[in-house]
Amino acid sequence: MLHAGVARRELTPYWGVELTGWGYYIERRWQRIRDPLFATALAVDDGKRTVIVVALDLMVIDDRFTQITRARIHDETGVPPAAIL
Repeated sequence: MLHAGVARRELTPYWGVELTGWGYYIERRWQRIRDPLFATALAVDDGKRTVIVVALDLMVIDDRFTQITRARIHDETGVPPAAIL
């Protein structure tokens, strides 16, 4: 039997966070929210293995962020980091 679950959490930053980018965006802070930002996760388990797929509404993530995020998800779920995408 296949089991699946989905979770979603808003990531919209607090008021006054600087916008990312170059030139015009340097030291420019956001002034309104057009669309909220989310983290969405899908977990699928076939009884032998669980895989988690995470989608982030972020412009850039680096390897360090990915490793830290996988480690935190592993600590909370027991799912091996290699099975967290």
